[in-house]
Amino acid sequence: MSCQTKLAVWTLCTAVLSAIALELYHGYKEDSSLIPQFNKKSVSSAKRNVKRSKEITETVKDYSEELIKEQLARNYAFLGEEGLQKVRDQFVVVVGAGGVGSNCITSLVRSGICKIRIIDFDQISLSSLNRHAVATLKDVGTSKVDCIRNHLLQIAPWCEIEAINTLFHKDLAEELLLKGNPTYIVDCIDNIDTKVDLLEFCHKNKLPVISSMGAACKSDPSRINVGDISVSEEDPLAKSVRRRLKKRGIVNGIPVVFSAEKPDPRKANLLPLADEEFEKGKVDELTALQNFRVRILPVLGTMPSMFGLTIATFIITAVSGYPVEPIEGKNRYKVYDSILQSLAGQQSQGNHQFQIIQLD
Repeated sequence: MSCQTKLAVWTLCTAVLSAIALELYHGYKEDSSLIPQFNKKSVSSAKRNVKRSKEITETVKDYSEELIKEQLARNYAFLGEEGLQKVRDQFVVVVGAGGVGSNCITSLVRSGICKIRIIDFDQISLSSLNRHAVATLKDVGTSKVDCIRNHLLQIAPWCEIEAINTLFHKDLAEELLLKGNPTYIVDCIDNIDTKVDLLEFCHKNKLPVISSMGAACKSDPSRINVGDISVSEEDPLAKSVRRRLKKRGIVNGIPVVFSAEKPDPRKANLLPLADEEFEKGKVDELTALQNFRVRILPVLGTMPSMFGLTIATFIITAVSGYPVEPIEGKNRYKVYDSILQSLAGQQSQGNHQFQIIQLD
């Protein structure tokens, strides 16, 4: 085949293909443009959905039960119909909405708690963002309770979330902890006096309560424990709370979450107050509120989160009746001490020299 013939064939093929492509293009243009119309509707619908979700600032009444059950499907599978219904029937009050409290509240709502009261006087600060469950840069300067409430209503719009922006005080205990007949109280307060007042009130009024001890200066997740306050150890906050409760006639009966991680000079400790602050006058006057801490406790952001998640898990399993057996390590030492004391008594009666050694 000559070059001229090849060129003619190539030209003819090109013309045919161009004609076919042009015809297809015109056919596509003359069509109703289904795909572009569909995308346009999708974008418009998505915009409407986003706008609608942003407007959810109040509890949505008569929210679809079918949608709620679908959202909580994994919880139903784990706890069963009866167990999760018990969870949904709870009314939980959480005092303190910082690192521990915010993570606890978020998990409770995500797990099916339908009524919750949040109490805190503080605002979101920039330094809060390393441990707060939901706060963003936009939330800095806003109240912690409103921040959590607004966020969680985007997740569970059926949940009744009462945000109370106030400092807990024993004079307000009856109104804050008894009004509405709450079924569980969560203590996430970091001030000792206020903490003890709350725990004493709950103990005397037989209110189910669980308290968070100190997450500051802790870093070992394997040392987090749940147990009665009487068996808490290696926790300066728990030690101070135990002493003050004992003076008020309370030695046990309060479950707590604490870390048994031993102190180590190589690890984080209480940050010293700068010398110039002492030169300004009384350091107590530097606190935002009377009797609140002045010096800063270093906090690894993950630890308050784990404390909060532990508390939420404890409540969910407790109220649903799910079997859980927390390990209480300190009790075994008490048993050893008792055995040793008994053995020492027997040895001393037999005129044997025996030195009593206190186990730690």
